[in-house]
Amino acid sequence: MYGHFAQPCSEQNIGSSVFTFTADLASNSNINVSELFAQRKNLDDFSLSLQTCNGTKVCTVVSQGRTLVTSQASVNLTNLQSNVAFYHVHDFPVRSLTNRCSNDRIGDHWNPFSLNRSSPTYPRVPGSTHDMYEVGDLSAKHGSIAGKNMVDMTFTDFNLPLFGKNSIVGRSVVIHQPNGSRFACMSISYPGEHFKNTPGRPKCCTILICT
Repeated sequence: MYGHFAQPCSEQNIGSSVFTFTADLASNSNINVSELFAQRKNLDDFSLSLQTCNGTKVCTVVSQGRTLVTSQASVNLTNLQSNVAFYHVHDFPVRSLTNRCSNDRIGDHWNPFSLNRSSPTYPRVPGSTHDMYEVGDLSAKHGSIAGKNMVDMTFTDFNLPLFGKNSIVGRSVVIHQPNGSRFACMSISYPGEHFKNTPGRPKCCTILICT
């Protein structure tokens, strides 16, 4: 499934095809899938892979009669005063009250598949499939917040797992200034699992201004 592989739509990760069909956008004809259902009673836990005429491939998982997405996130920020631009998930949670957002404290972007964002082929803006970005590179996947005083948006991310070895839970979100400096940071946790029992740690879900 999404979030666990660098190339989620590859045959290595979703298996070989059991049924192939071609759709003609200029035609209203139906696709006969009776042969597929003759093999299987339902499509639970199958993958659906679509390839467009220009070669772009997308895929998703079918379960309980509906397609699944990994994560849907809402972002609501006010009084930004055009001071910020980028936001990412970073490696570690916010553990310290001093230099709390520094690279030494919370690390770099969460990038479990070691994608090279310095590569000329790395996508800088939204539009590519989510597996082409670092897992934590939220602003490249979903758009910069540069020049805005407030942000109120919801996005769906197919490569932002909340469970498993590549989960973003237990890490942090960092908001950056236009020059790349770290402006604010916060830890990511499940509800009720903030750091209330750990001396010296700030509580979950409080935006912390960098020093």
